[in-house]
Amino acid sequence: MQSDCYRNGYFNIQDIMASQERISCKFEIDVPNMGFLDSSSHDSNIKIGSKLDLPYWLVKAIYNEKFKFVNIDLPKWYKKFYHDILEADACVVDLRKMGPYYYDFGVLLLNLVETDIGLNIARTLLSCFRSRFRRIMDLSSQTDHRDLYKAISKLDFTETEIYKAGQIDANGFIRWQRREFCKLLPSIIVTANKNKRKRTESNND
Repeated sequence: MQSDCYRNGYFNIQDIMASQERISCKFEIDVPNMGFLDSSSHDSNIKIGSKLDLPYWLVKAIYNEKFKFVNIDLPKWYKKFYHDILEADACVVDLRKMGPYYYDFGVLLLNLVETDIGLNIARTLLSCFRSRFRRIMDLSSQTDHRDLYKAISKLDFTETEIYKAGQIDANGFIRWQRREFCKLLPSIIVTANKNKRKRTESNND
């Protein structure tokens, strides 16, 4: 596969979009001159006890080993109730509804939570991916488009990229079977000898 869907980084669009996902936060201190973060308030300051949904990249700056200005509430999709749903049958779950960047955002959350919670999230992500991978590969080689759109609409971004890569490989295999991928051409030497023979025959005539 030539997909870059696993490569996270500062300039990676997928990583940037995942870091925009929001986390519910409750402020443990007063924060002066930051009231603009709360569009429902006209106060210039954020008061202690205020609850805001903030993007991951901002939460990471105010909730880490050095600073814990807020308490965070994990998105419900990454809590035990939904872990159990995915464990029961991950293939029927609409993962895009749970988040367009479900896997990527889940990996980012590991930087915020305690070790035991992080391990549970990591296990769920891995188990979910393993369960759905074969189904995604089957979809990528499917030629019946009647139910294909509905199935693809349940994939998150990472899975969609894998589907696209699988589809390219499946189409390439079909072309290879039909001998459309690369046709054998005579070598330059054979072509030159053939042309030379034709000229000789023409001169003899």
